[in-house]
Amino acid sequence: MPYLNSAQLKYIKYLIACVGIFLTTFIIKLIHADSSPINIPLFYLLAVQVIALFLGKKPAILASFVAFLSFDYYFIDPKYIFTVSNPSEFLALCLFLTTSIIIGQLTAKLQSKVQEANQREKETLSIARASLAIASQIDFQKSLNKIVEEILTIKDIEKALLIFKNENSEYVGINKSSVNINDFINEYKDALDFVFTNATAINDNNSAIWQKGLNLNFTKTIMFLPVATEGYIHAVLYLEFNDNFKKIDFHQQKLIDTLINHAGIVFQRELLSQEEAKLKAVTQTEKLKTTLLHMVSHDFKSPLASIKTSISTLLYENSSQSDSPMDKDTVNILLNTIDSQTDRLNKLIGNIIDYSKLEANLWTSYREIIPIGDFVSSLLNSFNQDDLKRIEVNIEPNIHNLYIDQVQMEQAIKNLLENALKYSSNDKMVKLKFCLMENNFDIIVSDSGPGILKNDSKQLFDLFYRGSKFQESNLPGIGMGLAITKGLTEAHNGTLTAYNKADQGAEFRLRFPLEIHSKG
Repeated sequence: MPYLNSAQLKYIKYLIACVGIFLTTFIIKLIHADSSPINIPLFYLLAVQVIALFLGKKPAILASFVAFLSFDYYFIDPKYIFTVSNPSEFLALCLFLTTSIIIGQLTAKLQSKVQEANQREKETLSIARASLAIASQIDFQKSLNKIVEEILTIKDIEKALLIFKNENSEYVGINKSSVNINDFINEYKDALDFVFTNATAINDNNSAIWQKGLNLNFTKTIMFLPVATEGYIHAVLYLEFNDNFKKIDFHQQKLIDTLINHAGIVFQRELLSQEEAKLKAVTQTEKLKTTLLHMVSHDFKSPLASIKTSISTLLYENSSQSDSPMDKDTVNILLNTIDSQTDRLNKLIGNIIDYSKLEANLWTSYREIIPIGDFVSSLLNSFNQDDLKRIEVNIEPNIHNLYIDQVQMEQAIKNLLENALKYSSNDKMVKLKFCLMENNFDIIVSDSGPGILKNDSKQLFDLFYRGSKFQESNLPGIGMGLAITKGLTEAHNGTLTAYNKADQGAEFRLRFPLEIHSKG
């Protein structure tokens, strides 16, 4: 069936109104309702009322005149001719016509009021749904999608697109219509640029912009409206209307403006969120700088002072000012001090670099299959002989290979082992265990140290946090090892937890999905 335009639809309504009156006449004749003259106008008035109810005021007026003529032609003597012999009957016909027109208009007006009330209710619900979406939906894209969906419910609007610029100043859009967004942007780029630059709508109120400014054929069925808050243009709303559209009425315009304001609020909220994120990042950076400076004043200056003192002593003893040469054992002690303190500085700097990589998501895991024996040998090679004597390794016999980033995993476990060695007395063992626990693969490091205080459990893995017992101690460290281990563990889809053992000491458990050892 071909699509009917508004003019064709109007004539069809008139035709249906006439047919309705002719059908009413036929029914009156068929059931012999004309046996009582009082029944005839009731039938016609009912028909006019139904026509007014469903077709509107103008078809009802036409139906009133057709009913008047039909009444006269078929039921008033002399019949089958448009004359009236009795003046009183002519008066009755005129009264019938007047009553019919009034009833038709009142019915049509009532129906119009009902439709208008229903439309206002839909508009109120539309605004309510959009407001709820903004209030309850934090997601930027989903909020805008909901607003565009509500715009499409407005009478006569066939298509709606919300066009805005991304972080690269490229046009992107929210498209809930059957429109190719790229083709649309290419076709109307000049119009979009105009609205963004001038904050001016392009609609039927400024047709000159179409013809002169944009070299486009003016049309009333589409328009571009700016979405702005506080003078800042966030986006452009494109609307395309159907063929029944004539002009936006007051209520439609008010609803469109309200939904545009809602969209502006969403954009404004997104900008504020981005500013908040930037401010938070700056605050965290400043906090990190302050903490680092504090750490430098203590943990960096201490090894530097030792190195400086040792080198100064060596230089002095090697100079002509020295009265007696330094014995070999003293020289070795000074050189070992320089060596150990240099390693300490190197480790501090390495930890800072490692954590910076994790924070910036620059440390990607490159996994490969590593035999468990090779992994453990490589891990233990980083410890001296005294430490190795205190490390006990236990590997379950059914574990053969690991599917890991070897560098990252060695760093994670090494941090735990160094902490365990540092906080346990020199005569206590530190245990490293690799085991399978149901559907998990666990790596457990346990010590015989003082354990974890209840006050420390929540902050244990925070950056630069040290246990309350050791914040003022002479033990080296700035509280980065556990934070780095936690980040590297999560990079392998694992979790890091800490518990106090039943007897004495703490246990750190790295738990991974089972597939970490199932490759190969």
